[in-house]
Amino acid sequence: MRTGREGRPRLRPRPAPADRLLAIVAALGAAGHAVALLTWSSFMPSRAPVHFDLAGRPDRWEDGRELLAVPFFALGLWAVTTLLSRFPHTFNYPVEITPA
Repeated sequence: MRTGREGRPRLRPRPAPADRLLAIVAALGAAGHAVALLTWSSFMPSRAPVHFDLAGRPDRWEDGRELLAVPFFALGLWAVTTLLSRFPHTFNYPVEITPA
């Protein structure tokens, strides 16, 4: 078994079917959100609240088109976490990792 720099075994766990299903659902959800926002972008307000104070009142307003960044950020986050999950030996664990 190969080991990484830290002496940890390089494990290649196979994702369970539920893991694959959740990854597909997450990607489709983010992609669907992007398509919906792009489809209805003509109905977006010119200004939208983007931050709220503790009382629930908006305290910062921005251009409504900034909402389009949210699903693309979600897709990027999904891609990064999916890629990182393929390299579990690089994570910081509180216990020693063994092949067992």
